[in-house]
Amino acid sequence: MYGPPDDADHQSASFSGQGPPREPGPAHHAGKPRWPRRTLTIVTGAVIVAIGIVVTLLLTLSGAGSITAHGSMEVDDFTGSCLTDPGFSDITQGTQVVVTNSGGQVVGTSALNYDAQDSAAQSGLQPGLSVCIYTFTVSVPGGLSRYGITVSHRGTVWFTVAQMSKGPGLSISSGGSGF
Repeated sequence: MYGPPDDADHQSASFSGQGPPREPGPAHHAGKPRWPRRTLTIVTGAVIVAIGIVVTLLLTLSGAGSITAHGSMEVDDFTGSCLTDPGFSDITQGTQVVVTNSGGQVVGTSALNYDAQDSAAQSGLQPGLSVCIYTFTVSVPGGLSRYGITVSHRGTVWFTVAQMSKGPGLSISSGGSGF
C-alpha cells in the first residue's frame, strides 16, 4: 500500500478525476473566504461612493454641466413701430438665436418669442417710443470662457458665464444698435 500504485489503481484515480487526497492548508484557506462577504460589500460600496464624490467635485470645479440662459432682446423704435419698421424686419417672433463658444462653434440655439404684455408696458413709458421685447431660452454647456450670441445678421455679442446665468440682455434701436 505504501509502494507505487499498480496500473489499475492509477487508471481508476485518473479516470474518475480524483487525485490523491489533499491535506488542508491554513485555517483561512480551508473553505472560508479571506474577507467576510459583508466586509467586502461594505468596502466595495465605500469605494464606489468615494469615486462618485470625486467625479462630482471635478465636474463642479471644472464648470461642467449646463447653463439654461433666459435672455431678452429689446428693440426700441423712435421712428415708428418696431413691429412694422423695415429696419427691424429680421427681428420677429421665431428669429433664430445662435450661441457660440470662443472658437465659433455653435453650442446652443433658440428662437425669439414676442412678449406683447411687456412690450406694451415699456412702450407706454415714453411718448413716441415703440418697444418690442423678445425673450429666448437656451441651454449651453457650462464652464466656457465666453459665449457669443448672434440674432439674425446683427453681429455677435459676447457674455461671461455669470452674465449667461443671470440672463443675457440685448438691445437695438432705430438710433443705433446694441450689437
